[in-house]
Amino acid sequence: MRNQNKNSLEANIGLNRKQISFLDKIAREIRFSGGRKPSRSSIVRTFTKIAMLLKPDVSGIRSEKEFEKRFFQAFKIGPKKDGKK
Repeated sequence: MRNQNKNSLEANIGLNRKQISFLDKIAREIRFSGGRKPSRSSIVRTFTKIAMLLKPDVSGIRSEKEFEKRFFQAFKIGPKKDGKK
């Protein structure tokens, strides 16, 4: 599941051990269910694509906790189309 996009850029992100374990668990579950094991990067890219579709309201966010709250709200609503909820 390697990203073949020539326009891709690399970004180093800091994750704690619990977050890395979560990504590894997802990859194992995909592999053991008959799929091809994805890289951690492809999982993060997929999460990013979903976030881009959800378009959470990020105005006025001052902490990571507030950011999480907005994403949870966006997940409950679902993807936005044409800037509408």
